[in-house]
Parts: sequence; C-alpha cells; structure tokens
Amino acid sequence: MEINSSAVTKSLVDTKPGELIVFRMGEFRGYCIVLGHEPPYTVLGALDIATQENSRPFHFRRNNTSRCVSYGLDWFVNPSPSAEFWAGNQQHRFTAGCLHLEGNRWMVCFDSSDREYTELHFDLLNLDICASPANEAAPVLNWAIWESRDEFEREADPLVTVTAAQG
Repeated sequence: MEINSSAVTKSLVDTKPGELIVFRMGEFRGYCIVLGHEPPYTVLGALDIATQENSRPFHFRRNNTSRCVSYGLDWFVNPSPSAEFWAGNQQHRFTAGCLHLEGNRWMVCFDSSDREYTELHFDLLNLDICASPANEAAPVLNWAIWESRDEFEREADPLVTVTAAQG
C-alpha cells in the first residue's frame, strides 16, 4: 500500500521553522507555520484559525510538548496576484495574512495575538522571522498552500487558502 501524504505526527519541539502543521488550540483547529523556537515554547503563525480574540492570521506561542500533524518543509505556495500587486504598494505592508514579494524573497505577515505585542513577518525563503518588508515590496492578498508541487500540478484542492485581512 502507498499513501499519498508526507504528514507525520510529532511534538512541537521536534519541528523546524518553516514546517506547515495542523494544530489544535482549544476548540479551534487549523493550519500554522512554525516560525521559531523560544524554549520552552514554539512560535506559530496561524493561517486559518479564527478564535474569539482574532479572526485574521496571527502568531502565538505554545508549549514545546504540544502535539501536531506536520507536512514538513516541502509544501507549495501559489500566490494569486490581484490589482494590489505592484512594487512599492505600502498599503498592505502590515496586513495580516498578506504575502509580500521583496527581491526573490516571499514574506508573510502575522498579526499580534492578545498575548503578543506586535505583528511579525516570516521569510519563506530563509525560514526565519524577519523585519517588515521594504517600501518597494509587492503585496499578494490571496494565496493557497498545497502539500506538494505534485498535488498542485494534479489540480488537487489546496490544504488551505489564505486571504489577507481587510479593513
């Protein structure tokens, strides 16, 4: 038998920055990107977890012993540029869920949660938390993630579709 999935279960402490995971937070479940580790915590960027406190993509910390389902590092992003996609568009520089192209790097913005103090950006090329995008970056307000390029090319449904927060 062959299963068409790279998913594995693991503790957050065993994840690496940039891994795409499925995580449950209380009664809410959704897709997150592992942003980094701050022992004894792991910093996560929630893409589609809508809580009572926050309905937009946000970052938060959870204990390293928490469990997740990981799709690893080889997931595939497909940006869907709109009329907002032009170099120098600063209107969405700090918009949660927005994907920014700066040079050859893609960065995603996560809003603060009630436990964190500021928004942060994650560099999908270098797999680390980074400074906010430069003034000349180009924003993408809609994008989707597939488990792999193969899944995208065979026109499977995306694992998650991200829409930047509006208003």
